[in-house]
Amino acid sequence: MIGQRSAPMRHACALIAAWALFAVPLSFTFSSADALSVTIERPLSADVVAGIVDFSGNSTGAQGVQLSIDSGTWWNASGVPQWHYMWNSTAAPSGIHSVQARAYNGSAYAGSSVLQFTVNNTPPKSLEITLDLSPQQVFAGEDFVASGGARYDSGVRASGGTVLIAFSNFSANTTTDSRGYYSAQLAAPPSPGKTAVRASMSSSGLSGTALAYIDVALRSPPDLSVSADNITFDPASPSGGDEVTIGAIVSNQGGTNASTIVRFSSSGHDPQDVAIGVAAGGSWPAFVKWRLPSGWHTIQVGLLDTAPYDANYSNDNASRDLHVLASPDIAVSALIFSNSRPTEGMAITIQARISNTGEVAASGSLIFYDGRPPAGASLWAKRVSVDANSTLTVFLDWNATRGTHNMTAVVGDVLPDDHDLSNNELTRELEVSKKSSTPSNPAPGLEAAPLLAIVLSLAILRAPRKRRPGRAGPGTTYFNTIANPAG
Repeated sequence: MIGQRSAPMRHACALIAAWALFAVPLSFTFSSADALSVTIERPLSADVVAGIVDFSGNSTGAQGVQLSIDSGTWWNASGVPQWHYMWNSTAAPSGIHSVQARAYNGSAYAGSSVLQFTVNNTPPKSLEITLDLSPQQVFAGEDFVASGGARYDSGVRASGGTVLIAFSNFSANTTTDSRGYYSAQLAAPPSPGKTAVRASMSSSGLSGTALAYIDVALRSPPDLSVSADNITFDPASPSGGDEVTIGAIVSNQGGTNASTIVRFSSSGHDPQDVAIGVAAGGSWPAFVKWRLPSGWHTIQVGLLDTAPYDANYSNDNASRDLHVLASPDIAVSALIFSNSRPTEGMAITIQARISNTGEVAASGSLIFYDGRPPAGASLWAKRVSVDANSTLTVFLDWNATRGTHNMTAVVGDVLPDDHDLSNNELTRELEVSKKSSTPSNPAPGLEAAPLLAIVLSLAILRAPRKRRPGRAGPGTTYFNTIANPAG
């Protein structure tokens, strides 16, 4: 009776309810219909098919895909997301048919648009194959592409067939895809001129052949060159011992890529090789880093072992002169006293000559000492600059003090570096005697004219006296510097 259940039925419902409360849920998910989709990729719309047809496509979010032909039964395809369905078209009449696919995610369906195709199971009588070459003009050995398609006179694409491509003494095989197309990348023959390229295919007892021509030209051989204008130095005027980067740009005026050895050589350095490659119509640099002594150097650059052969060797060598300047050589070349036998309290002038025999201007700290450094007392210090191949004269006025003095002039902290420090210091001994009331060396001629001396003395005594200016105290110094480029 409707609305009542038997005892066994009630017992079964109770067991199901208990299982639902305590059972572990299965890992079972359903995608929403919005994320569900399916497409048909083969055959293409309006394709002509025959025999066994492989319907294929893609799906998204599907647990399964079904196929219906001519709005008939839904048949299960195999695989997700890529799916396939093999259909025997011989059971269908020739003519236009339709196919539609739908995807299922466990709770919803999503369908594809309807695709129309043509069935033609009439046995074909011929196989047609096409051949295109790209590019049609190539250099010897350059790659080109041979491509085309194959189909029967019935309109059915010849898929999965082997295409033989042959030219000169070369042959290669490729296979047509599901659309009946093929493509192969090949290397042009080494011989120049028009070359016939043949594509042939056999399938279902039928054969097809296509013929095309490729125009092969010979590339001009490499022509590597180097010139004096393309030889560079950094820095442009280095000093002796400095690191200088020597560069050479190699050009290829030919039509073929090439490799070569760039050799740098000079009488002041061992030869050094650099391997480079230069593309046709391009250029490439090579560099070395050298330290060279001061003087003039002829930097020679030559190209060796060019491969393939260099068509023109006349421009494979070049040279350029590099002047490496002599580093600064600062020296205290002279130390001169205005009075070599002074007495205490006498103001004398000390003259120091600072020479630079290098080809680079330099500066240094000049210090006058009374005594040998570092124990001697510093009288005066100043930073001075000396031009290349020049001499600077520096004067120091000094109030003499009694005793023996080792007057010293020192130049230090030279920039740029002075590599010879042996001549940066000079010492001269100066003896300062006790001041005498009577000149020890009377002026010549006075002893021969005593009467004149008496007269002059009387005149001086009778002259009105004037106040004498005060003198600087012992130890007071002052200086004056005078540049003397001529030395």
